[in-house]
Amino acid sequence: SRSSSRPISATRHGTCCRISRTVLVSHGHPPQLVALTLNELLAGRVVYTDAWGVDSSWLALLHERVGVPARYKLETLSALLNEAQRDVWAEQKDRARAEMGLTRHRASADALVLQRAYASSVGAIAARAGC
Repeated sequence: SRSSSRPISATRHGTCCRISRTVLVSHGHPPQLVALTLNELLAGRVVYTDAWGVDSSWLALLHERVGVPARYKLETLSALLNEAQRDVWAEQKDRARAEMGLTRHRASADALVLQRAYASSVGAIAARAGC
């Protein structure tokens, strides 16, 4: 059971990303606003993640707790990759992270790494095929 002094996000992310209640209250947004904003921005769309198990559970909890059903769908990123892309995925992701000089886990940076890795995986497959 989680302590009332620790927000859900800190519990979910473990020790890497502890967010104090003070910081959450002073810099965070109300959960209902977050859920409504996600729905507004993503309505009818499919959103891809490389951490489906984690992301789907916390998003489901968010929407459940505030009584706002999600109007978007979350899918695993691997559904977008063909076999050849899967073969080069780890290499392309590591290369993208290194090229961008990113070492810390942050959602916005991770999204940029995934976008670059996806584009690079397409390019790497085309190069191998001689296109």
